Amino acid sequence: MNDLTRYLPLHKAIFEGNLASVKQLCDLEEHALEARITVNLDTALHVAVGTGMANDIVEYLLNKMSTDQVALKNSDGNTVLSIALIAGNMEAAKLLVEKDESLNGDKNSSG
Repeated sequence: MNDLTRYLPLHKAIFEGNLASVKQLCDLEEHALEARITVNLDTALHVAVGTGMANDIVEYLLNKMSTDQVALKNSDGNTVLSIALIAGNMEAAKLLVEKDESLNGDKNSSG
């Protein structure tokens, strides 16, 4: 629960679409890119992709993240690509596959 409180400003900045704040928070916090910031163990990228409207933040995060960080799954076994498709965020899905094509074959817990 401590991490959820710790990363609440990042979560809020993503939902507000505030790229400048996201950049500042990611620069200040060493583990912000792989931190689990929701109860469902979503990363900042999961949250940004899921909003369906923060693709400038998605692009920023993708440029900073390693492929291992991009491949992290939440507690439902969803990759960020799964979240993009569930949210209907095709622009983010395209950016994600450009970063890591292997996301295409990665199944979530539901198969």
